[in-house]
Amino acid sequence: MFKKIMAQIRSNLKVEFPQCKIYEEFVKKGFKRPCFFLQIKSVGCERELGNCYLFTVDWEICFYPQYLAAGDVNTLYKTLNDVALQLYDVLYMDGYLVQNMQHKIDDDILIFSLKHKFYAKKNDGTVKPDKMVNLKLEME
Repeated sequence: MFKKIMAQIRSNLKVEFPQCKIYEEFVKKGFKRPCFFLQIKSVGCERELGNCYLFTVDWEICFYPQYLAAGDVNTLYKTLNDVALQLYDVLYMDGYLVQNMQHKIDDDILIFSLKHKFYAKKNDGTVKPDKMVNLKLEME
């Protein structure tokens, strides 16, 4: 399921930012700017009713802008904030609850974080009858 969400995020970024390379793994050097780095920061799982589970996935998306001339700080921060505002729209996905979207600029890099929540059923190979189907209401 995480790969499906990662693929959707990647696809959305490719459409909105076709000039940017998207990396899903850490590259120490040799990456091309402008680019995005996608990574899962944490995953949580809570058991719900029956065999349903609520998954929470915390994502971090880092944007490395094109190098600019020294002293061109205003243009750099305007570019980073423009990208951040676009990401708020781009990263909403149908079928997933998106929470806690936020961004910050640190060392001339945009760091955008968000949280996806979704339900999944455990498929253990056995089919159990739905207990709710057999319930009857007795009214007196």
